[in-house]
Amino acid sequence: MSFPAGPLAITPLRSPSEAQPFVWHVPGSKSITNRAFVLAALAEGETVLRGVLHSDDTRHMRNALTELGIEFIDMDATTVRVRGGRSRLRTPSKELFIGNSGTTVRFLAGLAALVPGPVTLVGDEHMAKRPIQDLIDGLAQLGVRVDCATGCPPLTVHGGSLPGGVVSMRGNKSSQYFTALLMAAPLATSELTLEVEGELVSRPYIGITLSMMRAFGVAVEESEKRFVIPGGQSY
Repeated sequence: MSFPAGPLAITPLRSPSEAQPFVWHVPGSKSITNRAFVLAALAEGETVLRGVLHSDDTRHMRNALTELGIEFIDMDATTVRVRGGRSRLRTPSKELFIGNSGTTVRFLAGLAALVPGPVTLVGDEHMAKRPIQDLIDGLAQLGVRVDCATGCPPLTVHGGSLPGGVVSMRGNKSSQYFTALLMAAPLATSELTLEVEGELVSRPYIGITLSMMRAFGVAVEESEKRFVIPGGQSY
């Protein structure tokens, strides 16, 4: 589904009284939509997402998840039915192009550990300058092999199984590194603990992640410096 680019024309009301029966629907959130796409992709069965935002970032996420075996069905302009589940995940037949979408490359790097085979994420020339080494190191602490020559995309995650264990990452880089591991963690083979070194930046975004994970039915224990996620769960 595509939408025209450019400014949105808004017709002024002729009088204040006209505003009474109106409900103003604000656009969806990129951050929430891409998290919802990942969680729905990992949830067995069908999930209906409402208020979906269509943007470059969400388009790249959706296209990549489609290549990984997830099915998306548009019900209307902002409602999408997702047929997902770990059982549907498959090794893609080609590299996954993620443009310059930071949420897509980070979230999918975590999800790719669950895919039965190598997943290569490649972006545009701007993405090739965006560091992702901290997340690579975090996955390595769990025994997940990631090939990345420069510490920036492209990268190849050799997935199949996400072991549990303890991961320690610096909190002052990007909260999205933590979100990537948090969303994949419930499907790990055993309990996974994420420890924060220093202060965790953009903590409200972690709050969004945890709230959405719980809405999908998984358990997470959190404290100021640690997140504990029991393994073997299902969304």
